[in-house]
Amino acid sequence: MTRSSTFRVVFSLAVVKWLCFAVVVSTLPLLARWWNAGCEMNTSTLGLVLGRGELYLIAAALTGEAIGEALSSKAGGPVLRVFKTISIGACVAIVFIAASAYQYVADRLDGAVPYDVALVAKQSCLLFIMALIVACSCISIGCNAK
Repeated sequence: MTRSSTFRVVFSLAVVKWLCFAVVVSTLPLLARWWNAGCEMNTSTLGLVLGRGELYLIAAALTGEAIGEALSSKAGGPVLRVFKTISIGACVAIVFIAASAYQYVADRLDGAVPYDVALVAKQSCLLFIMALIVACSCISIGCNAK
């Protein structure tokens, strides 16, 4: 087995483990909310499940974990160091965006100030997808150095 094929196997296993355990397990509370909403009201909408902004918190936590994984690696070569810097910077940006977006929603959860639940659901999904993409790059950097 060559070095590049070994890297691909290690990379794919690391990313699959991260996706199965970190991502899936962290989103299980949202799945439970969707299930309970469907059982109680016979309807379950994206806004009902994701409109409170919890997906922002999950995105911030996953990217935080990915930052730690990338920082623990000893990246070799100048190209990998640049890729590591860009990936960590993107993760930090997502953490700050997710935190500020959740703060906006959390200030309005008591119902005193209305907010667009469907918009929060859509934006949190978009940020979550971006977090997954950027975090996968950090996870791949981390598994490359081990």
